[in-house]
Amino acid sequence: MNILGTQPKGHVIFDAYGRMMSRIESNALPFPHRDGNLYGIQYLVHWDEEDDGRSGEYIYWLQTFYHHMGPFASKGPRAAYVNYVDLDLGVFNGSTKHNAV
Repeated sequence: MNILGTQPKGHVIFDAYGRMMSRIESNALPFPHRDGNLYGIQYLVHWDEEDDGRSGEYIYWLQTFYHHMGPFASKGPRAAYVNYVDLDLGVFNGSTKHNAV
């Protein structure tokens, strides 16, 4: 996590799923992150309007951090929660049906 020290405006949030998530059957809710997934991870960089000229630097740092964490993230499913859109994983296919999620 030394990479966090390289960008003071960047941070990460680990949302712990805990044991309760593994008690719910994977087909009970459209949320595939169950047993074995310890955290949902949010990668963030915040800057003010006066720093817009540095946005490329901030986005580059964020992408570097994201790719650095890739080997530690789950591979199945390699997906994002619907409220945390991750365009690096793909785009929304337009379906909101339970069986398509």
